[in-house]
Amino acid sequence: MMQLRSITTLPFKQGTRVMVRADFDIPVQGPDEERSYRFLVHKETIQYILNRGGYVCIVAHRGRPGGV
Repeated sequence: MMQLRSITTLPFKQGTRVMVRADFDIPVQGPDEERSYRFLVHKETIQYILNRGGYVCIVAHRGRPGGV
């Protein structure tokens, strides 16, 4: 079984680009609490990368494939 690595165990240098897959699949209309929560969940990871001099590229999608 493959062991998942944590971002804290990956050595990266100043200026490294880090791609973060984020679950920002949120409704445009709806409770603000849900939207805020989804952004706050990723804040710690993004801040960790930025504090170490990395550049963050966030990859996300909006909606479900085929509108289902």
